[in-house]
Amino acid sequence: MKRILSAVIFVSLLAAASFAADVFEYIPYKSASWELKTVVEGEYPMSMDQKITYKNKKMRIDGAYKNPDTGKNENQVIIVKEDATYMYTPASKSGFKYSNNSVSNPQKMSNMASEYRDKAKKTGSETINGIACTVWEYTAGEDDAMKVKEWRGADGFIYRTVSETLKGPKSKYKSDILSLKKNIKADDSLFVIPADIKIMDMDNLLKGMQPAVKKSEVKANEKQNSKEVDEDDTDNDEDEGEDAGKKMQEKAAQEAADMLKGMFGQ
Repeated sequence: MKRILSAVIFVSLLAAASFAADVFEYIPYKSASWELKTVVEGEYPMSMDQKITYKNKKMRIDGAYKNPDTGKNENQVIIVKEDATYMYTPASKSGFKYSNNSVSNPQKMSNMASEYRDKAKKTGSETINGIACTVWEYTAGEDDAMKVKEWRGADGFIYRTVSETLKGPKSKYKSDILSLKKNIKADDSLFVIPADIKIMDMDNLLKGMQPAVKKSEVKANEKQNSKEVDEDDTDNDEDEGEDAGKKMQEKAAQEAADMLKGMFGQ
């Protein structure tokens, strides 16, 4: 399940492939909209069609996905701001929030790409969907596990991204920008979470898991010091605390997976 969730999150964030250290460095426009088509080959094949709206360092990603529980298509919305990333489904009236400074934020994956992108080497030129582009290549990830090619326009905007794993399960991701419109008029309400959407703060949720484990450890230590239980019982209490923490983490991960799994036509 963890690998499935990671794959889906990674692909959803290909919509923000132009993000960098300040999240929006590679978008050279004050406002814009475009369509993004992504095709994934490999262990978890899928395809996605998304609509992106950008304005003043705020981004909205809209798409339709197949709900794995109901089998019906539902809308999915991702809103990225400078301080946080939000993901929600209007039909379920629920979603998630991640601080952009949090290590648990899936968006961190895209932000970290800037470290590798800045080391890219120009390898050629090609016209993509009628746009003259230069081709740049670099490796990314731990131990350079992924090869990335980007087709950049004259202003630096990325019109195509192809990523292919070099280690581990073989996967290939291809994203194409279509119907780019620059300097559009976009209402600010597009980047506001509707009042009827219940947002779960994942940072607070993860912090809330820690006391349960620590409380169990304190309890075990007190029993050990008072010699009320033997060493085996203490180990059991510690294991129970760790198991409780892990179960809470797995539940949170499963909820996120249920929301993201099958995203945009998987």
